[in-house]
Amino acid sequence: MRQVKNRNSLDILAAMLSASETASGKTHIMFGANLSYRLLERYLAEALRARLIAQTGQRSYGITGKGKAYLRKYMTYVVYRRALNNAEQNFQRAQSTLRKMCLEKTEGLSLTSAVSGNSKSRSRKQPRE
Repeated sequence: MRQVKNRNSLDILAAMLSASETASGKTHIMFGANLSYRLLERYLAEALRARLIAQTGQRSYGITGKGKAYLRKYMTYVVYRRALNNAEQNFQRAQSTLRKMCLEKTEGLSLTSAVSGNSKSRSRKQPRE
C-alpha cells in the first residue's frame, strides 16, 4: 500500500469523490480514500453539505455532477501544484549554486581584483629612499 503524506482537505475530498464514483458505502469510501472512520465522518459531512456527494440509498453514497466538476478542477490543481513544486526546487538549487559560487575562493584573486579584471593589486608600495 502506498504511504500518503500530509494530505490537505482538497486532497482528501478528491480521494473520497474518486472512491464514490459508483454508489458506495462508507466502508468502501473509507478504504478507497485511506481514511480513519473519524476523518471519514468529518469529510463526508462536509462533502454532503457542499453537495459534492449525495446519499443514493439508505447506506450508499455517490458523486454528484458538482463532485465530478470538483474532480476535474482538482486534476488541474494537481498539475499546477506539481509545476510549482518543481519550480521551487529549481529555484532553491539555483540559489544554492549562487551562494556556493560566492563562497568559493578564486585562485590568487581577491574579489575586488576579480571584478576589476586585474590579478595584481594596483597600489604598489614605492621603494624607500
